[in-house]
Amino acid sequence: MSMIQDVDESLRALVKRDALNGSKADVAFDAPTKEWSSRRNTPTVDLYLYDIREDLEQREVMWESVRDDSGFVTERRPPARRFKLSYLVTAWTQRPEDEHRLLSSLLSCFLRNQTMPVDVSLRNIEPAKAVVCFRIRRAAARDGRTDACLDQLEPTQHMEQRRVRDGREAWRGHRLRSG
Repeated sequence: MSMIQDVDESLRALVKRDALNGSKADVAFDAPTKEWSSRRNTPTVDLYLYDIREDLEQREVMWESVRDDSGFVTERRPPARRFKLSYLVTAWTQRPEDEHRLLSSLLSCFLRNQTMPVDVSLRNIEPAKAVVCFRIRRAAARDGRTDACLDQLEPTQHMEQRRVRDGREAWRGHRLRSG
């Protein structure tokens, strides 16, 4: 399973458990276009991945030394690379009040869980080496990547995740402020 698939499946599990609380709402990862929204016949939470960027601010420059049992360096590995995966979070129902309740529940879920809980996170990667942090942020400037969706969107949340690939223990548990 790839890094993005791991994050998607972890997000799906977290949203179903902590935001939907057993409701029958679907969780989708599609671009919320007019055509897509016209096919919705059940309440749906959509987590559209609209941007992927390397997090250069968190990038380390020192190579990691791997030592054997006697303490000798046997290998040097490049530093961990971290990525920001930005999701547009939308709720789709028949009534605006229901959409607002879903969005409120999603917002509470992401504020309560500033990092991906271990019990739903990244099944194929050790939690100590891969951390997903949540941050709710201001809406992104329109730049072409989301224009097809934003022309007809309902109330949304923009959620950004920081994903560590082959990261270090020291970054584990790092919290990001919402805002």
